[in-house]
Amino acid sequence: MNRIRLPLSAGFACAVIAVASVIAAVPPLAESAPPPSAVSDAADAAGQPAADGTPSVAPSVPTSRATVGSDFVRLSTTEWPAVDIKGYLKVKVTSSSKWRADSDSFWLTIGIKTGVSGKTFTVTAATNKGDQRVGHVTVQSGQAAEVLTVTQSAVPLVTTTPARWDKGPEADTATFTITNTTNRPWAVGVIKRRSHWIRVIDQTADTVTLSVEANTSIKPRTGRVTIVAGSRRYRIVVAQAGAAPAVPAQ
Repeated sequence: MNRIRLPLSAGFACAVIAVASVIAAVPPLAESAPPPSAVSDAADAAGQPAADGTPSVAPSVPTSRATVGSDFVRLSTTEWPAVDIKGYLKVKVTSSSKWRADSDSFWLTIGIKTGVSGKTFTVTAATNKGDQRVGHVTVQSGQAAEVLTVTQSAVPLVTTTPARWDKGPEADTATFTITNTTNRPWAVGVIKRRSHWIRVIDQTADTVTLSVEANTSIKPRTGRVTIVAGSRRYRIVVAQAGAAPAVPAQ
């Protein structure tokens, strides 16, 4: 079959050439980069700093939404100032439907995590061996939620300066300065019978003065005085040298 070639008009050919020139002059589109905020958000979601050096945002503190529409939840308490040693707290829940309790801290554990209105759950705070810390338990019922905030105190200490008293066999007195970081008043514990030669002769808000009797034996002796502040104990060690052995008469 023979093909029929139709001649192009001069005007049409010029138009085609012009369009081709425009297309060739247009530069290729560059791939658009995400905005800096998107980079930061993605990095924060992964828990890593953003590529531009923006630090990762710390996890937000849970927020109470006690009533949302027909959903509601109420806790018998929303604050627990826990001491440093292991402790327990029972919390009663009043809610519009079934509820669930969750902790955001490894040191806060929950016994029974789910229940219905009128039931309780128990929170356990583990012993704190460091600084003060704060954790949360969020109880949710439907869209409503209420938060129990637990603030656990730091490890309290009671110490003395000096910490130890080493002395000779003669009678003497010494004053010790008490450092007490607990929230409890301190006191001198009962001195045991084997340390009867040690006595408390004075006590102020932050000092205690001890006296020791002369050691007439050639054997050295050691006694202890306990300082008590709440659940904390600190022992002052008193070490007394023995008397010099008698020189035989010539």
